[in-house]
Amino acid sequence: MIYQTKGILLHRLKYSDSKLILKILTRKFGLQSYLYFSSKSKKKIFEQNILHPLYIFDLQVYHKEKSQLHKIKEISSSTHFMSIPFNVYKQSITFFIAEFMLKVLQENQADEELFDFAENMIINLDSAETDIAYFHLFFLYRLTEFLGILPDKNYSSARKIFDLRAGKFITGHPNHKFFLSEKLSEILYEISRSPKYEIKKLSVTKKERAELLESLTEFYNIHLGKPGKLKTPRILNQIFS
Repeated sequence: MIYQTKGILLHRLKYSDSKLILKILTRKFGLQSYLYFSSKSKKKIFEQNILHPLYIFDLQVYHKEKSQLHKIKEISSSTHFMSIPFNVYKQSITFFIAEFMLKVLQENQADEELFDFAENMIINLDSAETDIAYFHLFFLYRLTEFLGILPDKNYSSARKIFDLRAGKFITGHPNHKFFLSEKLSEILYEISRSPKYEIKKLSVTKKERAELLESLTEFYNIHLGKPGKLKTPRILNQIFS
């Protein structure tokens, strides 16, 4: 049966000379794998040129409930990006977020609110003119809400340390190594207080930004057992160094 849905591309893999496997977060079906048939026709060449991480598409797909690999009937751009294709900094962010989401999301779990969140954040990234160096930190924090691991916002003058295991701010230091320094804990709290979709400029050094990214990733590993080891943070840290 053919369905229409929006989709966000997370990964593409060459399956053969004429086939690609696309990992797409869809609004209707969640994360799914699709077989895409390529060719040398002008239409297909154009389509393949827009198959990049976090690009947003309108899709017509063949979907079977128990199938692990579906097929795409039609694919077209849903959002025309004005800056992401031409900005190496924004591209680096899209590569990271696509890899992160691919690793932490479960397949076949539809969540329209999660999709809408990701779509709006990507559109905001494209339109942003400043402060994109912190975008991925805000994205990772806000994503926790949709995965059921949102940290407690109980920061206070007495509770200045964020315990990654407990998922909340505590007094003193825990008897393990999985916690943030007072400075990083304060930054995390500032992120938690920002309005939805708003990206603030943070008063952090490059080293602190990299440490907070590593700590947020560790927070996911502790509470979800994933994403595990990632390839893109190194590139992200280099590009914003």
